[in-house]
Amino acid sequence: MRIGLLGGTNWSETLRYYRLAKGYLNRQGDGTRLLVEWVDDHEFEFLQVTVDWDAACLLLQERAEAMQQAEAAVIVLCGSLHPQVCDRLMRAVEVPMVCLREAASVEDVTGALRQAQSLAQAAQRRVKPAVLSQG
Repeated sequence: MRIGLLGGTNWSETLRYYRLAKGYLNRQGDGTRLLVEWVDDHEFEFLQVTVDWDAACLLLQERAEAMQQAEAAVIVLCGSLHPQVCDRLMRAVEVPMVCLREAASVEDVTGALRQAQSLAQAAQRRVKPAVLSQG
């Protein structure tokens, strides 16, 4: 399985999310891989401060769609995203998403990854056709 980490809004925040997520996934040892995209904090902050939710969503949507094309089963939105942006993005992209507003602790990231894995597994079960045995 591949999980996308979309955000944070600067390199150090992105690195923190990655380290916490990678540590959890390494302990699990199930082969889950991470895809990482971050957003330029100056550009994104400007869009949020000017309340341009459509442009902010579009900026993230392009990156989320790239993750989807790279076969991310689920995407974790990382960082200080306004709820308007999270809500719009979740409706715009087909891949299930989890919104992790702040990574204050290992438990925050671990909980988001567990939720993401559950969503991805549920989505996989929904699209697989039922197999009926002949007998």
